[in-house]
Amino acid sequence: MKQSKDALQSLFPYIIIFALIMASSWVVYDLLFDKPKVHEGVIVKMEHIPGKLQSGLYHLGSKSRPQLISASSRDRWVVTVKMNDGSIAKVDCKKHHFDNKEIGSVLRFKEYPGGSLEIKYFSHNDEDD
Repeated sequence: MKQSKDALQSLFPYIIIFALIMASSWVVYDLLFDKPKVHEGVIVKMEHIPGKLQSGLYHLGSKSRPQLISASSRDRWVVTVKMNDGSIAKVDCKKHHFDNKEIGSVLRFKEYPGGSLEIKYFSHNDEDD
């Protein structure tokens, strides 16, 4: 009885490692290989959201000097699309996609529902046109 208990304890780290590998493989497969749904709709609004540069100081304590922290966000081009069923979707585009479209034109885009993790996002690509 003691030998089987010792054998199980020696296998426990390998079981945990195997479980972690399987879980991470499932997440990667779910995000990368889930088939997207292709949609089509009419552009009703186009927005350019400029990036921001934020900075601030923080102190680690009385003995250290203040440190400057800075962060920046990128410019975003967002298109609001009214689909055939009447629903509204916000689609992130790249600048050259944004420049080639106008309000009232048809936009084909993909919806990535994310499978079982349900991480949902919309994307417009060159091949969608």
